[in-house]
Amino acid sequence: FRVVVGYGGPGAERAEALAERLIEQYHADRLVWVGFCGGLDAKLPAGIVLMPSWVIDGGDKAIAVARALPREVADRDRPREELALLQRDHAVCTVSEKRALRERYAAAAVDMESFTAARVALRRRVSFAVYRAVVDDATTALPLQVVRWVTPEGESRPRAAMGYVMVRPWKIPWMIRLARKFALAGGNLVEAVCRLEILRDEVDPSEALLYTPIPSDLGR
Repeated sequence: FRVVVGYGGPGAERAEALAERLIEQYHADRLVWVGFCGGLDAKLPAGIVLMPSWVIDGGDKAIAVARALPREVADRDRPREELALLQRDHAVCTVSEKRALRERYAAAAVDMESFTAARVALRRRVSFAVYRAVVDDATTALPLQVVRWVTPEGESRPRAAMGYVMVRPWKIPWMIRLARKFALAGGNLVEAVCRLEILRDEVDPSEALLYTPIPSDLGR
């Protein structure tokens, strides 16, 4: 089989454009959405890889993505004990907002793209899966300036991040821990996708939902 890798950047608009392009231009019959997320469930450590059963956006619809073809149901009919990924239109930075979203939507994690991509797959009737690695867990706050650390295309802006800590030198240890969490999440994400998607390793479904091949105890 042929694998086409696309890079879209953050946000729903870019996610929709990329998903449509992969289907229209490359005739993709399966979309595998890969990236990072923030944790909402306090039991999920940084570095863990999630393969959610549901993607939601806080509206009245939920999309099931655990099977080959996505399907849409009323959100009130979504089993709250099953792993769900929430999409927001902004970076969720504060611990209080994470807690509020967890309580309101019973979601395990949050990102800015997956519901939109799943909706395209649903509309175009192609198979869909999502893999998201937790970088900032539910107890980790991010500075509001974090949105300036990436370009609209999703490329990192290390000078912006360095500028943040240059005027806040007491944040340097925190920044080092965050960089380690990113590295851990990225490594785990690559291994999870390779094993479960490309090599198609047999993994128990209950274990596949929460995939942690590398120890994730990074301290605080």
